[in-house]
Amino acid sequence: EVNKFDDMMKLLSVSDPSFGQVIAIDAGFDIFTRAWCVAEMAAANLMGMRQYLKCASGEALSENEPRMRGLRIQDMQASRPEDKEEILAAIPDVEAFNEELRRLLFEELLPAWHELDSVEQMGRLGHMIRWQRLCAASASSISWCSE
Repeated sequence: EVNKFDDMMKLLSVSDPSFGQVIAIDAGFDIFTRAWCVAEMAAANLMGMRQYLKCASGEALSENEPRMRGLRIQDMQASRPEDKEEILAAIPDVEAFNEELRRLLFEELLPAWHELDSVEQMGRLGHMIRWQRLCAASASSISWCSE
């Protein structure tokens, strides 16, 4: 069940201190419109879990920054209305949650991504380009490249 996610994260982070969460930002930054995704980011941070942000480019981050500064958990979506209700019910102070979410993003995760040295940024860019070329060359046989 989806609502067991926090319990699983706690178990994994306690049993393996090197366990971390990778936050892969999609091209449209839609991850930040999904209540479960954002709630899971916040839960991992609260547990002290290492978090790693993966994004296509600094330009994409800059373009989406204004929208991200206005994030509010109550405006986000879930597949089922009862999921959103459950998420909101578990948050004692929604405004404090929203402020902590913005702090996490703008004081921890995004600065860490921007502070990557140029060699690491170029390495990540090269990796993404290789995947795109593979997808372009094999588009007819690899359906997940275009999803």
